[in-house]
Amino acid sequence: MKLQDNVVVYDNVQIGEGTSLEHFSVIGVPSQVGKPSLRNTEIGNNCIIGCHVTIFEGVSIGSNCLLDDYVNIGEGVKIGNRCKIIYGAKVMDASCILNDAIVGGFVCENAQIGSHSRVFGNLVHAHTNPSAGWDDVVEASPLIGPNVFIGFGATVIGGVNIGSNAYIAASAVVTKSVPERHIVVGVNKMIPLDKWSGKLSKSPFFERK
Repeated sequence: MKLQDNVVVYDNVQIGEGTSLEHFSVIGVPSQVGKPSLRNTEIGNNCIIGCHVTIFEGVSIGSNCLLDDYVNIGEGVKIGNRCKIIYGAKVMDASCILNDAIVGGFVCENAQIGSHSRVFGNLVHAHTNPSAGWDDVVEASPLIGPNVFIGFGATVIGGVNIGSNAYIAASAVVTKSVPERHIVVGVNKMIPLDKWSGKLSKSPFFERK
C-alpha cells in the first residue's frame, strides 16, 4: 500500500495490497461528526485512490478500481471489481455499482448500476413531495441494467428500470422505464435499435452480453 503523509484514514479501514492513496484523501469518514467510525470500510487490491477523494464509512470497493480526483463516495456504497469512478463523480449512500462499470456523473442514494455500464449523466430521485422532511421519505431510485450507456447531461429520474444494452443520449430526460436495446433521445423518446437509422445502429455496443 502506498499512503501519502497527508491522507487521513479513520478506524475500521482495511486497504488491500498494491493500493495507492494520493494526497489529501480521506477514508472511512464517520457518518456522524465527532463520533468514531462504526462500520468497516474496505478497499481491495491494486486500486488507485486519487487526490481529494472522500470515502465514508461502510464502503466496500473491489480490486483494480480507479477513483479519480475529487470523487465522493457516500456511506455504505458497494463498488465491484475493475470499476472507474471519474470526473469528480458523486455516488451517494447505499448505492451499488457492479463490476467493470464506469461512472462519471451523479448517483443518488440506493441506485444500482449494472456491470459494464457507463454512466456520465445524473441518476436522481423524483422529489414528488418536496415539503417532507429531508429524512422522512425514502424515494425509489433508478435501476440501471448491464451494458447501459448514459451520456453527459442526461438525467434519469425516479424508480425507473433501464434495460440491458440501452443507450441514453446526451442531455436526454428519462422518467419512464426503458426496454433493453432501445435508444433514448429528448424527453422519453424511445426508439428500438432496429428502427434507428443512424450510425449508432451498427455499433458493437449493442452486441455486448
